[in-house]
Amino acid sequence: RQVTGHGDVAGGNVMGRWSHDFTKNSKMQLQVYYDRSERVKVGFHRGERVDTVDLDFQHQFAFGERQKVVWGAGYRLSSDRVKPFVASLDPASQTTDLVSAFVQDEITLLKDRLALTIGSKFEHNDFTGFEIQPSGRLLWTPQKHHAVWASMSRAVRTPQRNDHALRIDGSALPPGAIAPGSPVALVALLGDKDFKSEELLAYEIGYRVQPHKKLALDFAGFFNVYDNLRTRLERGVPFLESTPAPPHLVVPNRFANKMDGETY
Repeated sequence: RQVTGHGDVAGGNVMGRWSHDFTKNSKMQLQVYYDRSERVKVGFHRGERVDTVDLDFQHQFAFGERQKVVWGAGYRLSSDRVKPFVASLDPASQTTDLVSAFVQDEITLLKDRLALTIGSKFEHNDFTGFEIQPSGRLLWTPQKHHAVWASMSRAVRTPQRNDHALRIDGSALPPGAIAPGSPVALVALLGDKDFKSEELLAYEIGYRVQPHKKLALDFAGFFNVYDNLRTRLERGVPFLESTPAPPHLVVPNRFANKMDGETY
């Protein structure tokens, strides 16, 4: 079914950033960000408002003559309020926070020939708890105009509010449709509070050659392995619901992490 209409969208943000150089090889940056967005009669909701505060700190310094270290930490607070229409969230208003930190070390193994970059991101969210996302990259430059590199990293997509708390009521089934003597039933799409993070392991390899000062050629390949990807319409066990009247069964179709895949 096609639905036409219009919606009102408004919002604003402000950001402040402070940078300071301690020495030639040591500098830091602190950033503060606030954003508010409001939408009225857009999509499945009568309206929604989201307030976000984000703090981010980074520090870069040289460790000896062969290492360049970057580390940092961040904090994000998000508060939303949704007015249900076709879709609803339970609860309709929620405040979540995200704490993160990262560290990266660029190490020169052989000057102008071989470099290793390793690091990891660490975060804690309200949906899945702690997540670790390490990465590593090796760069080999056998000659001035030739370079070979390889990398491996892990990344995640952490659940959002919709994955855990969404509800969309669909079709209604008459009495007896589920089983003899069963009451009226309502088919609904529900989020799953046990929904996990979607995971990615990424492998890459590449080669660059510069045959001429105005021409460079790159050859690259990648292999990605995905786990715990989101699927829809995983049929759950029906349960009885008394509100709104009359009492009725809910036939849930839930999000789930039952798909994996590969790309190359």
